[in-house]
Amino acid sequence: MCKWLRGVKVPTGFSSNIKSLVSTKDLTLTNYNSPDYHVMLTVFLLVVIRAIDLEYVKMVITRMSYFFNCITQKVIDEVDLPALKQFIAETLC
Repeated sequence: MCKWLRGVKVPTGFSSNIKSLVSTKDLTLTNYNSPDYHVMLTVFLLVVIRAIDLEYVKMVITRMSYFFNCITQKVIDEVDLPALKQFIAETLC
């Protein structure tokens, strides 16, 4: 994943320079901030999990990414909250 993040190219303003956050020497991510973490969790993680063989693991990670993406939107409709709560409860069980 670190090698992939080291070579990824993103549009200007999409996130910080991801290359500067990755250390290929010890395979770590350092000095990232909340928006960078959000991008990694909701966008890049979905690309990386394609390499996982277990389908149920992929499904849980994808559903959790969807949930986090929904709750970090600028506007959340109150009508959607009960369904979203049910969605994450089913995912975690």
